[in-house]
Amino acid sequence: MRMKTKILSLFLALAASVGTMFAEEVQIGDLYYYLNATDQTAEVTFELHWDENNYKGLTTANIPASVTYNGTTYSVTSIGYSAFGGCSGLTSVTISNSVTSTSQALEVMLSLVAAV
Repeated sequence: MRMKTKILSLFLALAASVGTMFAEEVQIGDLYYYLNATDQTAEVTFELHWDENNYKGLTTANIPASVTYNGTTYSVTSIGYSAFGGCSGLTSVTISNSVTSTSQALEVMLSLVAAV
């Protein structure tokens, strides 16, 4: 029984570490990104999930074609569903052509005036 517990603990620790090897959430500039190391893509994500202080003070956002983190360049391909949820000050978003999915992110923005 003790051997099964040790094996299970080892498996869970290994599974947790593998997950963090392939994905990471980081701040680059004004925005937060979910980085996928497997395919080197990035998704714009939230600072504070559905919180009135999400990206507080941000009035414009420029979503680039790519971001670089720790020497690796990631192609920005999506905007997560709740990336700007609860963000009340954002009025303009410029989105690069590399973004192919917005996951309805623009529809949930409270104060968006323009998306380019």
